[in-house]
Amino acid sequence: QLLTVVNRVLTRNITSLGEDKYMTISALRRDPDGTISFAGAHQDIHVYRADLDRVETLETSGLWLGLRQEVDGAFATHRLELAPGDVLVLHTDGVTEAARNGVLFDTHGLRSVVARAGGKSARAILDELMGALDASELADDATLLVIRQLERTRLRALTG
Repeated sequence: QLLTVVNRVLTRNITSLGEDKYMTISALRRDPDGTISFAGAHQDIHVYRADLDRVETLETSGLWLGLRQEVDGAFATHRLELAPGDVLVLHTDGVTEAARNGVLFDTHGLRSVVARAGGKSARAILDELMGALDASELADDATLLVIRQLERTRLRALTG
């Protein structure tokens, strides 16, 4: 519903400005128990699964915003759960399109860094990702968000 309303406003503004543009977006809601609800079409979502010691990639789906006024029913809400120690990584395309010596960082580079996330804090993982991008040429904004799911008992103590 949120994306439908945002699309309506965005499309109206784009039309009134006489522009021919669009926007990709994913909207996420994270509950304290580690459940993530998401909808929209932006970059894939990467999750390091601590119990499996591997990275899972979830594709986002839906319409780009600003292409047409009415998009009712075009966005499905998906859910995923983060277990203790799991790490969620969100990024803009500027991260995967960063280039060093003509070589793109790309999704493989991102997943390689995230695959080494076991036991590390969200800050440490973010620092490693930023370090991997160091000295790269950025053609677009490079934004990263890293969330590590805490142990359930610790989480209750922090929120209770």
